[in-house]
This record gives sequence, structure tokens and C-alpha cells, in this order.
Amino acid sequence: MLSAAASYNAVPPSAAQAKLEALKARLSAARQSNHKEAVEEDRRNKLGPEALKRERAEK
Repeated sequence: MLSAAASYNAVPPSAAQAKLEALKARLSAARQSNHKEAVEEDRRNKLGPEALKRERAEK
């Protein structure tokens, strides 16, 4: 049975780097999506319910 350190060292550096880059890309995409949703939520909160109703009616 391999220990955690032994199994980590068994991964070639290039594969580990690729895995890390993929993870960083996913985190970046998640941050962008979260920021977009937070901005939209803030906009809705500032507009108020009446303005949101008018906006929905216009669409």
C-alpha cells in the first residue's frame, strides 16, 4: 500500500502541473460566475420590487 507522499511522488510533474492548471481554470471560471451573480443581485436589490416588475413587463 502506498502512502500519501509516495502516491504524490508517483505522478509525473507535467501531469501534476496540468492538473493544477485545470483546477486554477475551474476556480477562475467559478469566481467570474459568482461575481456576475453578485452584481446582478446587487442591481436587483437597488432597483426594488416595482422597478423589477416594470422591467419584466417590458420584456
